Amino acid sequence: MLLIFETPYGLPVSTTQAVVGALTGAGLLINGHVDAGKLVKIMLSWVGTPFGAFVFGFVLYIILSYPFRLIKNVKTQDLTIKVATWIFGAYASYSLGANNVANVTGALVGRLLNIQLLALIGGLSIAFGILTFSRRVMLTVGKSIVELDYFSSLVVVLGSALTVWIYALIGVPVSSSQAIVGAVIGAGFARGTRIGNTKMVMRVVYGWVGTPIISGLMCVTMLGIISVFL
Repeated sequence: MLLIFETPYGLPVSTTQAVVGALTGAGLLINGHVDAGKLVKIMLSWVGTPFGAFVFGFVLYIILSYPFRLIKNVKTQDLTIKVATWIFGAYASYSLGANNVANVTGALVGRLLNIQLLALIGGLSIAFGILTFSRRVMLTVGKSIVELDYFSSLVVVLGSALTVWIYALIGVPVSSSQAIVGAVIGAGFARGTRIGNTKMVMRVVYGWVGTPIISGLMCVTMLGIISVFL
């Protein structure tokens, strides 16, 4: 619910943080405690994700720009970018599904539906969200932080996808939003482009800090209201 209110403002906030905040609030209210070790592990990933994506974006830009510059024919460059867009985009979508769908549907496993059906529902819902409310967030990531060219955009997609995929392999739910923003800034630095809108970056960071706190408070409030009527 929190993400529905934040998305119209174009803030790339973290689904992971919203879910973790809500689960933490519910755990504290119902059980009086949470698994502190796992919570700390997840919170550390909130720092490591944008930093790791920054490194990937920076390094990949330097590595991939060299062979790309060797392509002198403009039409060949355009074809290379188009093919890479499909490949990197598919890989990024795969990484998103491998990590982020579980953030939303994981809490329901074994309670309402099985894993396969929940994964299908989660994937279809992500597609629906992209087609309906993602435009403002896309503009924030693509234009409001660092102005990207076509090549830089490809590097950003690959860098963020690699970051999210690595965390999926070790079973840690991370934020694709944090990964994409980190990769955008990293590729921008490698290209020699400064952050175009520092205020927007600060808004994004404030959103990352506030999302788990507000989500947890909202969950506690709603559970409290429900318990009154039950």
